[in-house]
Amino acid sequence: MEEKHEIIMPSFTTKAKSVNKLKKAQPHLAAQMTVNGIELTIFKGTNPNLAVELAKVMIRYAH
Repeated sequence: MEEKHEIIMPSFTTKAKSVNKLKKAQPHLAAQMTVNGIELTIFKGTNPNLAVELAKVMIRYAH
């Protein structure tokens, strides 16, 4: 009994994207502070512990 193997080449095509789906999502602003001309902007989704530490350092060294 003889086994036959057939190699099938994949055929990939790209789909046309609509203009509405190509819009980039704008990040949502969570907090913003300015101390002595230095501005810190925090966006939603940022690690809260990191944001707090950055704000502490900014306030400590701004004085």
